[in-house]
Amino acid sequence: MRYLQRPLQMKTPFAVTFLLCMVLMTGCGKPQFPLGQVCGRLTLDGQGVLDAKIWLRPVAGGRPSFGESDQAGNYSIRYNAERMGALPGEHIVTVSTFQEAYEPDEGADESKDGSVRKSIPGRAEKIPAKYAEKPLKNIVRAGSNTIDLTLDSKK
Repeated sequence: MRYLQRPLQMKTPFAVTFLLCMVLMTGCGKPQFPLGQVCGRLTLDGQGVLDAKIWLRPVAGGRPSFGESDQAGNYSIRYNAERMGALPGEHIVTVSTFQEAYEPDEGADESKDGSVRKSIPGRAEKIPAKYAEKPLKNIVRAGSNTIDLTLDSKK
């Protein structure tokens, strides 16, 4: 009986080592997939739009990407906090300048982590309703994409 147990004892360390090597070779990181880099300029009646939120939602499904315009209306799109870009394919483009006002509760000037909560003034929507009723569509391709969003307030 000892003869049969010995080969199993020899194989066990080998099997554990083999499995450990396989796990390490596959890696722990998330898989990286190609994104199209997207930047552009948002204008309304020829003027750059400040602090507009821009979302690109893939028509085929998947995670939306987002960006915010600067004073000149320039924007860049992020897929998430770590990666710039958007999934390649057709996207529904949503633009908004609306910002709901925020006032911290009385006596709640500090959050649990000790940071100070500040009031945020509200902002009215500057983007005409027609762009919410019939959103824009654009195609993102792998590589670099410049997508200028030229809006007008006329019907």
